[in-house]
Amino acid sequence: MLKLWQEFLIKFKHVLILDKEKGYVYLRSFLWYTDTKLLESQQLELEQVLAKYLSEEEKGNIMRTIAAKYIDEAELKV
Repeated sequence: MLKLWQEFLIKFKHVLILDKEKGYVYLRSFLWYTDTKLLESQQLELEQVLAKYLSEEEKGNIMRTIAAKYIDEAELKV
């Protein structure tokens, strides 16, 4: 799954630009789906892949999305 993310971020950079205009609707959905399939130990690797291929602005937006997901999960467990 991590390799798929790398390929996606390289080959579909133009799609990220379009998705950015929509508030990263598709990227967020893909990210949330992926996160449910990854082992906890692989989540850091996913963050590193994202950090490698995204601009600083994109990284900030996506990392906030990841953080929001973790907060939501923590609230559900309580």
